Formats: sequence, C-alpha cells, structure tokens
Amino acid sequence: MVKKTAKHLESYLQKQVLEWINTLPDYVVWRNYVGPIIRGNGIKCPNPMAGFPDVFGFLPSNRPFAIELKQKQGKLQENQIEWMKLLLSKNVLYIVGRDLAQVQADLLSETSTKNVSGKTMLSGMFD
Repeated sequence: MVKKTAKHLESYLQKQVLEWINTLPDYVVWRNYVGPIIRGNGIKCPNPMAGFPDVFGFLPSNRPFAIELKQKQGKLQENQIEWMKLLLSKNVLYIVGRDLAQVQADLLSETSTKNVSGKTMLSGMFD
C-alpha cells in the first residue's frame, strides 16, 4: 500500500472541494496554481503568487471567497498569512479548510474567519 503524503491528501481535498462548489448554483470557483513556474529550458522560477489560497471564487452575492486547504496539523506559511491578511482587509471570505464538511459549513454560513476588530478566528493556526 502506498502511503499518501500531505501534499497528495491536500490535492485530494482540493479536488473534493472544487467538485462540490461546482454543484452549487451561482458560485464561480477556480483552482490557483502557485507552485514554481518551469520555463521552456527547464529552469524553475518562483511564482509571484506563492502563498495565494488554493481555491478562489465568488459567492452568489458577488462577495469573493478564498480557501486555503490544509491537513489537520498543517500550519499556514508566512506568505499564506500575508495573503490572508490582505484578503481579509478587502472583505474576502477567507477559509482555512481541513476537510470537506468544514469547508461546506464555513462557505455556506459565510461567517468563517471574518475580520472582526482586526482579528481573525484562526486561533492556533500560526503557532
């Protein structure tokens, strides 16, 4: 049996989330590729969008949302934290998703991690 790495598990979660959101009427969603850019000569270049959330889209209300998918023990990287802060400051619904059920509840409630007095509800995420 092949042991799946955290990256494989996050990719599977990403697939589940995208497939589910695509069943919702009036939602617009896409996956962001933020890995290194490989040029024609094989040289890897850093992606200027590194740290941008895995999934981005618009709710039926036209409010943008962003979803960063992590394993249960996964922590946000510094560049992900910077993107989160910027997006929250622009009233983007920002979700750190650990499993499909949690993403479904957070996205449908439209209350996840709202910027309240400059703080987010992501306690323990940056330790």
